[in-house]
This record gives sequence, C-alpha cells and structure tokens, in this order.
Amino acid sequence: MRERDDGRRWSERGIAMIRCMSVTTADQYAAHAARLNRFLSEEPVVWLSTVRPDGAPHLVPIWFTWDGTSLLVFSKPGAQKVRNLRANPVAMLALGEPEDDFDVAMAEARVELMEEPATELPWAPLAKYSARMAAMGLSPDQFVATYSQ
Repeated sequence: MRERDDGRRWSERGIAMIRCMSVTTADQYAAHAARLNRFLSEEPVVWLSTVRPDGAPHLVPIWFTWDGTSLLVFSKPGAQKVRNLRANPVAMLALGEPEDDFDVAMAEARVELMEEPATELPWAPLAKYSARMAAMGLSPDQFVATYSQ
C-alpha cells in the first residue's frame, strides 16, 4: 500500500489501483479489500465513471473480467470512455447489488489503455460472456473486431 499526495491510501492491485474509501485501520482495509474482491469476482457488470474533457461525468455499464489483480475491459476504440481515459486515466467503479440490502461499493482506479488493438479474445471474457455475445448475435471474432480497445 502506498500513500497518495493527499494522504489517502491506495491498494496497488496491478493496473487497477483501487483506493480504499474511508478506511482507517488494517482490519477495515482487509474487510474492504475482501468485499471488493467478492464483487469483482461475482458481478457480471460494473459501472465505470470517467470524466469528459469539459469536466462532465460519463457513466457506463461495462463487461469486465477480474484476475485478482486487474480488470480487463474491451471497448470500441472510439468510445467516449476511451477518449476520456486517454486524456485522464482515472476512473471510478460502482459495484454491487443495490436491491440486496444496498450491498454496494465504490472504488477509484488508475487505467492503462493498451497501445495495440486486441486481435483475439482471451479465455476469461469468452467464458464469462459467451452466452450474452451469442444473444447479441456476435461471435467471439466479431466481438473482438468491434471491441478491440
């Protein structure tokens, strides 16, 4: 864990540097990290918030995979969220189920965009979303051709 310039603590989790919000003790940190891991391991969709160049927020649901250290997200290369992240690689994630006793969490993340377009779909997103892709009429090859960022 490292300190930010403003004194808040960050958990270094690979590409997604997730800030533990309102955490003051090691026990609270561990509980928060376990809760985030549960959400990231179980949820099919998270909400990604980025900032447009004019300062306006941009909020979208995203498909993702979590490997325990970072999120992998595929996007259309020209999508607003991608343009926003090129200018400012910081995002906020909203996770969880508000209808389940408002069991939700939020996390700040630092984002790294890949320089080269994706040419194949890794196993994890294919396993997680193959039925949803099929329902949209997309083969894995069509998906990665469309969502290559």
